[in-house]
Amino acid sequence: MRTYRFKYFAEDLLELLTIIFVVSGIIIGFKVSYFFFIMAAFAVFFLITYAIIKRIRSVKERKEKIKDKWGKKQRHERSFSDIIKLFLFLKKSTDNHIYSVDDTT
Repeated sequence: MRTYRFKYFAEDLLELLTIIFVVSGIIIGFKVSYFFFIMAAFAVFFLITYAIIKRIRSVKERKEKIKDKWGKKQRHERSFSDIIKLFLFLKKSTDNHIYSVDDTT
């Protein structure tokens, strides 16, 4: 649990530092030299690249989870009392539409 929180803390800190570099690069670029705008541009490029890499990593992790679960029986917790309530509600409904509800809903 601790490493899980630290992982997201490190990512958030990295994004925060990048935003600070962008803002400081723009402010210093106006005050001192236009050369500091390059620092802001690199920080924006880094932030975009990091977001893309983070998204690719997330997609790979999701694919691995699906691959591991594929073909295995999944355990679903169902509350049949809620399903019965839904059937009764739909039965009392004045709507003319017909709704079909199965046990996985």
